[in-house]
Amino acid sequence: MVAAVVAGVTVLVTRPFQAGDRIRHGDTYGDVLSVGLHSTRLKTLDEIVVTIPNHKLVSDVMASGTNGPLDTPVPMEFFIGIDQNAGLAERLVSESLPSSRYAYLDKPVSTSLSQVLPPNGYAALRILGLAHVHDARYERTFKPTSPSAFSWRSASTASRRRPCFIAS
Repeated sequence: MVAAVVAGVTVLVTRPFQAGDRIRHGDTYGDVLSVGLHSTRLKTLDEIVVTIPNHKLVSDVMASGTNGPLDTPVPMEFFIGIDQNAGLAERLVSESLPSSRYAYLDKPVSTSLSQVLPPNGYAALRILGLAHVHDARYERTFKPTSPSAFSWRSASTASRRRPCFIAS
């Protein structure tokens, strides 16, 4: 109990974050709603309110996304079939990400390509696009939050279908 109060005072005095900041603690990532003597409340990007005891914030690693420059890197994954044109798909990703009004154009977009086996069981090429938003508050708006969208096209046999393009 004493440790919790000391941690709360430490957080309130040192102010490593404040209401409105975006922080990550472990697997939890969201905006600080309030900072109290015993705990800090966050609202995740999925609109879930999480309460974290301050003694955990003081003793564990925590990252603040709004302590410093406002721009934030936003990774996005895209998947294509292994028989698709990887060069074209990678070019489309690198050209389309900066077209968003939330993109921070002073930082370059980067892409990387790797082969993966997603849960659907089909081998695919994964394109990881990394672009920055000009303000961390627009991260959710910039990155779609809907589940993976699948676009299917017919394979050579009518009984099999394979992914043509998947964005997550």
